[in-house]
Amino acid sequence: MMKRILRLIIISTITAVFLLTACQMINQDNLSGSSWRLTELNGSKPLPETKLTIEFDSGEISGRTGCNQYGGQYNIDGEKINFSAVYNTEMACQNPEGIMEQEQVYLESLREAIRFSQTESNLFIFDSTGKVLIYEPYDPDLAGGLVETAEVQTPTAVAEIEMPTLESPGWEHHVYRDQETGITILIPDTWIVTGIIEGEYAILQSYPEDKYIGGEPRDEGDTKCDLNIRPEGSSLEDLVEQWTSSSMTEILSDEPFLLANGVEGRRFEIQSLGKSIAVVAELEERLVVLSCFGEFDRVDEIASTLTIGE
Repeated sequence: MMKRILRLIIISTITAVFLLTACQMINQDNLSGSSWRLTELNGSKPLPETKLTIEFDSGEISGRTGCNQYGGQYNIDGEKINFSAVYNTEMACQNPEGIMEQEQVYLESLREAIRFSQTESNLFIFDSTGKVLIYEPYDPDLAGGLVETAEVQTPTAVAEIEMPTLESPGWEHHVYRDQETGITILIPDTWIVTGIIEGEYAILQSYPEDKYIGGEPRDEGDTKCDLNIRPEGSSLEDLVEQWTSSSMTEILSDEPFLLANGVEGRRFEIQSLGKSIAVVAELEERLVVLSCFGEFDRVDEIASTLTIGE
């Protein structure tokens, strides 16, 4: 009898250890030991001659803000990520102009992060409003620091996809369709799509992908739009609350916006390290945010073509 009880205790202990290990594997930290350099800060390139980096090491982060060094802690649970106890040194930098404001926006974006996605060539860190920090691999031991990677995924045969419900606009265009959700948008024929994470994110831009590698100011007429497909359950009210609660974000205007398929949305003008236009609409229970920076002349026309493809 005692041997049977002892055997049951041993089996139960082994089972408990197995389940604990399985839970730890689900929440395993795939970022630990990796280093990244920021290439895009909430829709804008970092200021010229500034290097913003992040390094992950077993629950701790460190890096540079372009002026100061910083550190803190991070926690990962599936696709969720949060940063805590973020601190930084307090050196004041004069050049380039705006470097201290950039540092403040960057650190606040880390503190407000809620989820991340990773590809071979990029790390994406999102906050609850859909703003995103985009990084590329970085090796601090290499000259220049950049690691050669595969090119960012581009859409497959987007020109062959037909818009199911909208009439053709009065300008040459092709179609981008998110393959996971079916969310579809028309963009000018000369634009490209890059930075794709199916079901979550895509970058639509009027200029070549490698034009602003050095962080130069955008030329007049250049436009970049971030298409954010937010997780199910996201609401416009939560998004607006996040904007209004951020000390670095100001809503300049808010007005109704009607999509060409009859769906009612909202159009916001937002000031946050530069002016942007954000059109927000709910398409089959998914909140979609199109945030555009640069030249705004055609933004409303493009945003109005948002729909769900078949």
